[in-house]
Amino acid sequence: MLLIDNRILIVHMRKCGGTSFCSGLIDLLPPQRLFFLGYTPEGEERSARYRRRPEGVWKHATAETILKGLHLDRKALDIYLLSVRPWWERVASFYFHALRYHQKDPAKYRWVKDMSFSDYLHSEHRNNERITDYACGADGEVLVDHLVPFDDLDGAYGRLCEDLGFPGQKIPHVNFNRLKGKAITDGNLRGLYSAADWAFVEPYFAEESAFLAARGLAPLHEDPSR
Repeated sequence: MLLIDNRILIVHMRKCGGTSFCSGLIDLLPPQRLFFLGYTPEGEERSARYRRRPEGVWKHATAETILKGLHLDRKALDIYLLSVRPWWERVASFYFHALRYHQKDPAKYRWVKDMSFSDYLHSEHRNNERITDYACGADGEVLVDHLVPFDDLDGAYGRLCEDLGFPGQKIPHVNFNRLKGKAITDGNLRGLYSAADWAFVEPYFAEESAFLAARGLAPLHEDPSR
């Protein structure tokens, strides 16, 4: 999470482009304008420390957790959620993220060793974060002002930088999934799901899909095995 000038709060889910977005802003803006958890060695240490507190705020905390845990005034904030990326891409991308880090350090994500993608989908390690969990409070109130589509991260980044006094900026691209020299791209994620696996996982994200559809933001929702 990233707080800018005590008026702009950026909340982001795992595997949704938030690292690139927030890291670019941290490099661009003077430190005195920022409070963040994650992204830099100092920020990661601070994230771990804050996560141990009863409030449980950390770099991937929900909007509600951040607002309550940091005692922020919702009315004084413009809140962004990064990003509206299809659930099947988020779920799959986390699997490859774990594989990549496990290749670098076998002690990292030990559970992924010799685990097939299908086994991952049926395991307790599956990325189950939903946009509704991050954007809404416990009572269903929508707490964010901007649901940034994944395909518009570059545009949203440029517009926000301009608002902050830095026009013409381009988002940096970091933290790509890469296994043994081969990039894992969005285009080859949907086809990883068998028909049975898709049918197993899809119902879990039904609430998210309905939430996005009501706002005209739902990606095409179809069985990729057909």
